[in-house]
This record gives sequence, C-alpha cells and structure tokens, in this order.
Amino acid sequence: MAETEAEIEVPKFSLNVIDTLRGLQQQNGLKSYDYQRYRQYCARRLQRIHKTLHLFAGSQKKYKGLSIQPEDVTEQRVLLLLILDVERAWAYAEQLKYDFSNTDKGALHRHYIARMNKCCKLGEKLTSVAQYVADERTQREIKAYVQEMEGLRAVAKGDHASAKKLLEGVNKEYLALQENSSPAVRTSLGHRIADVDQTIRFCAYSAGGKHGAEGTETSAGTSGGSVTWRGRKVPVDSDKVRVLLSTAETHIVETTSMTEAFNKDPSGSGLARFMDLYDKVFISFNDALALVKQDIAQERGEPAILHLLVNYLKYQLFTHTLRRNRALAKVHAARTEAQVNKAAATGSPFALSASKKEGKLTSTLDLARLHETVTQSIDNLLSIPGVDEDDATADPLNNLLLLHAALRYYYQAETLTSLEEWSHAMPLYEAAKEKVAEAMAVARQKSLDDEEIVAASQKIRAAHCMCKATAVLAQAAEGGPDDNPTADDRPARLDKNYAAFKTCAVLTQIPPDYVVFPCRPIVLDVAFHLLPKPSVAHRTSPANPQQKPAKPTTKSKPARSAEHPPAGASADEKKGWFGGWGWNK
Repeated sequence: MAETEAEIEVPKFSLNVIDTLRGLQQQNGLKSYDYQRYRQYCARRLQRIHKTLHLFAGSQKKYKGLSIQPEDVTEQRVLLLLILDVERAWAYAEQLKYDFSNTDKGALHRHYIARMNKCCKLGEKLTSVAQYVADERTQREIKAYVQEMEGLRAVAKGDHASAKKLLEGVNKEYLALQENSSPAVRTSLGHRIADVDQTIRFCAYSAGGKHGAEGTETSAGTSGGSVTWRGRKVPVDSDKVRVLLSTAETHIVETTSMTEAFNKDPSGSGLARFMDLYDKVFISFNDALALVKQDIAQERGEPAILHLLVNYLKYQLFTHTLRRNRALAKVHAARTEAQVNKAAATGSPFALSASKKEGKLTSTLDLARLHETVTQSIDNLLSIPGVDEDDATADPLNNLLLLHAALRYYYQAETLTSLEEWSHAMPLYEAAKEKVAEAMAVARQKSLDDEEIVAASQKIRAAHCMCKATAVLAQAAEGGPDDNPTADDRPARLDKNYAAFKTCAVLTQIPPDYVVFPCRPIVLDVAFHLLPKPSVAHRTSPANPQQKPAKPTTKSKPARSAEHPPAGASADEKKGWFGGWGWNK
C-alpha cells in the first residue's frame, strides 16, 4: 500500500547552494567563461552520482525515465544531483547564447530558449523535492535560485519587464540570506547579487524604465546607451560608464574645433586650454576603462560584451592620444620653422633655445621625441585586437607610422646639423628620405591622402641638400685656399632659406646617382640574315655531270647558269680539272 505524502518521513538536509555552485563554477571553467567545459563537468559529475547511488533510467535493454521522489532522497548527494541537472541545462543555454551572438542564426536562438525552458522545468522539480527534504534556509536559497533562472528565461524571450520584477525579488532574498551567513557564504552571495543587479539594470534600460533612462542622453558615439565597435553595437549597461563617455564626447567636440584653428594658424594662442581639454578627455576614458575592467574582474555582466567594450575604450583613448600628439607636433614644428627662417633672414645664428625675453623655444630634439611618441601611439592602436585586420583602419595608420618615423629621423638629423656633426647627420637624412619615399609609394598604391607626405618630402630633401652644401663649405674652409684653389670663389656663408629650396624645380645632386649600364656590350644585327647575297654557283661545278646545279640562295638576284656564261667564255667550254684533260675536244 502506497503511503501518502503526509505519512512520508524523510530527513532534513542542509546545503549552501549558492556557495557550493560558486566553488564548482570557479574551479571548472567559468572563471574564464568557458561554459562548454562547465557543462561537460556537470555531465560527468551527474554520471558519477547516478552510478554511485544506483539511480538509473531503466536497464541496458529498456529505457525508463528517472523520476526522483522525496522518499528517494536518502542523502545530500541526491539533492546535489537535482541542482546539477539545472546547472547543466543553464550552462548549455549560455554556450548557445554566445554562439548565436556571433553568428546571428535563428535556430541557435530557438535552441537557447528551449534549453532555458528545460532549465526552469528542472528547477520546478528541484523546488518540489526540496520542500520535503531540505531545511528552511536551503529551501529559501533553492527558491531564489530557481526564480533567478526564470528571470533569465524571461530575458532570453525579450520580456524585460517581467524579468526585472523577478530578479528584483531574487536580490531581496539574497540580501536577506546574506545577513545571517558565514563570511565565505556572504562573499558568494555578494557576487551573485552583483551579477543579478547588472542584469536588472540591463532589463530596466531595455524596458525603458526610470532606472535605465538615467545617463543615456549621449552624443553620436554612445547614442541610445550603446557604442559601435567594428560594425557591431555594444550595449553600455553601466550608468557611470555612460556618463563618462558623454563627458568625453562633449570635450572632444571642443578639441576638434581648436585643432582646426591650430591647423590654420599654428602660432595662435590657446594651447594651454587645448591641453586641459584633452586631459579631461583622457581622464574620462581612463575612468570608464577602469570601471569596465572592474566589472570583468568581479564577473558582472556578459564577459564577451565587456571585452568588446574594453577594446572600444582603448581604441578611443589611443586615437585621441594620437590626435593630440600630432596636433602638438604640427604646432611646435611650425613655430620652430618660423624662428629658423627669422634667424636666417636677420643673419643671426639659430639657437636651440631663445633668449630669456622670448622664452624657451622647442628644440629639434624635443620634436624628434614628440614624433617618437606619435609612433608609439600608432603602435598601441595597431595592437588592439581586430584593428590590424581591418584594411580601412590599418592602412592609414601604417602610412602614418612611416611618415612620423621619417620625421623623427629628420629632426634627429637637424639636431646634429645644429651641432655641425655633418657626417653623423647625413645617414639620418638618407634614412628619412627612404621612409618618406616608402610612405609615398604606399599612399599612391592604396589611394591615400599624400598631401602631408609631399610636404614632408620637400622639407627633408631641402634639409639634405643644405647639409651637403654646408659640409662642403666647412671642408673647404678648413683646407684653405692653398689646398683648394677654387675656395675663394665660394660664398662664405650658406643662406639657409628653406623656402628657396622648396620652390626650386631642379636641384643637381653632387655626386650624381650611379646608373647601371653594360661595360662591354655585344652588338647583334638581327636583320643580317635578311640581306640579299650573290650566288657563287657559276664558280663551282658538280662532281657528277648529271647532278643539277645548286639553287640560288636568294630570289632577289638569280644565279648565273651555263646558258648565260660570263663575258669572254663560250657556252661549250669546260672549266676546271675536266677541261684540262681534253673533255671538250
């Protein structure tokens, strides 16, 4: 006779569900967000428990569904078996979620929802068994855990309002359980609360609630609480990150207008304000990056989305660092060149630092270091995952890398030229010419803007020519008129006017470049066999009298035959050896 539910007497088991699950998840793949590994672990653990407790779904010949009743729970491992069933279905659903987010296939999304439905169905079975075999605290944990799974199922189906309501109740229960718990269990519940709170914010934003509307009014870069990274929209769930991105966008608009003003007039004022604005931009991006990395470390939110957001923030930070450094390089280069031209016009030598009244000038060595900083910013951009694979982004960056490497060599050579180290400056000028020529070739091959490259090429070429000329004058001055008879005819000083060299159409290089040509050429007349050649058949006779004479080699001039003998010879007269022995008689 079957016993009724009221007559069933089963022991009460106690299990810290959330703390146990966190330990299993951290040790079996979820620390690195490997849901497939965790699912496989759950399957192996379930198989071991089934085998140990002799809980089989029928025999080897016939399948019979396994249904665990409260009276079957004789030890704590049976309760853990039911929990691992739920975890396996949830892990499989999360694995499918990651797969269809990368492929956008509808079949995977339907499979994902089906696994979440099974997860909730197994959760209901777990709850019904736990109310008979578990103590009060364990029942509360299991009830909150199953309700959390139902909230995640609602998120998967797009019902964000219902999901938000369910998850808010879960957080309240977790907070209540946290009050009377040990430190280890309190820590595990704290991580769980943070994860649920992140999902609640996402649901509130998606449902258009008050919580999700705060801080979402941003400019084009983060419109609608999301950013675009490599053609994919990445949601920004954190309110603080959205506010920081909005602040950065506001300052970027102002820095863009100031950069355009500096391009028109590099000597204009406002450089200090320009630097302050960029400092605020960098502070906003760095703070946002720190918050997202903190969410990753504390496992709050979808890890794939957070890593994409980290790459986006790094790209923005390095991009604006590159723009700031390039703008500074242009401003200081224009001011330094203006001072050089002024010194050349007045006849005063150019010094690396001005007088105390004019203030300190930017030295050419400082400009070389600034261009080296620009190249480092470009390297940082290219090191972000995915940037080097995008030709539309990587090609201009690689071209800029060549250009600023050439300018770095150029300003290093200018520093040595100011110290009259001609022999050391010449190799740097030549290296700069090679880099800028390579940048020019790449720009023309890939149809990139080459205006800046052309200007740099003219400047490097002019400085190279002046360095050579100055070195020749210095060598002649050291040798004196006795060693070089033409030294008196040379100018005493070279006019370092960059504009004259830039506008000069033709500059003769001394010594000229070497041109390869053959030392001992072999001349072959390819038309030699086409020339007409005279026939010599009349001078020879065949060994056999019946043999026909040879045909003429060319058609332009027919050979002479016996019918037309040469002048002074009869037709019957034989020539040669036979004629001498009386053959004609």
